[in-house]
Amino acid sequence: MTKNQQTAQQELRNLLPDKRIKALDYETNLFAFIIYNLINRSEANWFFLHFYKLNWNPYCRHVGKKWLKMDTKYEQKLRNKIFPDLKDVLELDFTLDEHPIPFNYENGYGEVIDDYPGAEYDPIPSRIAMQIPTDNAAFMENYDEYIENYKQNKLTGRYLFDFEFQEARINRYIETLKKYTNGTYSLTYDKIKSFSEENEVALLEYLQYQSIMGKISITDIKYEKNTFVLGNLNKIKIYFKYINKEIKRFEKIDSINFEFDNYEQLKNVIINGEILKLPAGKLKVLRDILKTKDPDDIGSNSLSSQVSKINSAFKEFQKQHGIFDTKHLINPKNDEGIYTINDDFCSLIKGI
Repeated sequence: MTKNQQTAQQELRNLLPDKRIKALDYETNLFAFIIYNLINRSEANWFFLHFYKLNWNPYCRHVGKKWLKMDTKYEQKLRNKIFPDLKDVLELDFTLDEHPIPFNYENGYGEVIDDYPGAEYDPIPSRIAMQIPTDNAAFMENYDEYIENYKQNKLTGRYLFDFEFQEARINRYIETLKKYTNGTYSLTYDKIKSFSEENEVALLEYLQYQSIMGKISITDIKYEKNTFVLGNLNKIKIYFKYINKEIKRFEKIDSINFEFDNYEQLKNVIINGEILKLPAGKLKVLRDILKTKDPDDIGSNSLSSQVSKINSAFKEFQKQHGIFDTKHLINPKNDEGIYTINDDFCSLIKGI
């Protein structure tokens, strides 16, 4: 770090004496980013992230190229840092399960590994399954707060200049990507991390903040064969595009209009004249709650998850339009086991 950079960092610390929230390390933040966006788009009650690994031992030899790629570089960090931080810092609810899987591949010499002497000491491949329920309200709120702290320059632990400085550098970088894209940008995790380190910015946090604000859309997160390979996080690629629409700013919510079609199906939720985008499944759940149907008719196993995601979408909509003192739309179940609309909004509702 140059002397000028050190001086700039000291000046920033002097300006922000309350800067106290530790930034997540790159890998933990990557997993939080992926999980946050998968929860937002999932229609199921839970989803899985899978990791392959080899259990090495002193007798292993002649292991084929396929398995050499599946090293254990990140296993200790997953076990000792990433998983605990997701659970303890961000309050992510998840379970882990590990199962051995068949190992009958040929080695690099064309030999079947099970056939050579000492086969009983072969490396045993296994798969770690991370099961994540989509009803993860505490995690979603905590990651929202983490990103808002980033915007307010309250993160420490990495070289982080003020948000406006970061925005200028990041936008210049994204401009250079235009010639390689047809409107959708893509970045591997390695590029995100290396650019962040070289330019002293937080590119992943920036992408998430602009997504929350509705300025970009995270269109996809892909991994080779859809399975994480420990030690190959560079295989992860994040796709996003800019939304070319001026976001209308609100001071508060003045009206909520529920639009139904001729068959009494909920078509749109319109807030202050702007549409709250919800998938068809969530619109159906919201319609049933508005019509105060018996919860059993809605599907009790998935209802709490869907309500949580509707509330998350509603809060995200508020943030996109400049309301950061967000409120939920749907109350927890009452004593009769029925979900109801937040009293703060009942007088503003039209259409029901």
